[in-house]
Amino acid sequence: MRSASAIRKARDVAVVIPVVCTFLFMPPLIHIASDAGSLFGIPTVVIYLFGIWGAAVALTAWNSRRLDAPEQDDAFRIDSKDAPP
Repeated sequence: MRSASAIRKARDVAVVIPVVCTFLFMPPLIHIASDAGSLFGIPTVVIYLFGIWGAAVALTAWNSRRLDAPEQDDAFRIDSKDAPP
């Protein structure tokens, strides 16, 4: 079980990931990547877009595992000692 503060931090990260990715997908940053040419015949803007998208998916998957654990002081958590006889 994780502490309540660890769960809150994971929730904060869940909010920050899409906000940061939104800023990274905005035109000024995409134009910087599009002016660089190509890498192995692939335009750098394509590598940039799919790299950011892949990183967002990986970070979200990692963070969802952190959110899956119940809170230590969760009022709705059922303990085996509290089960009826």
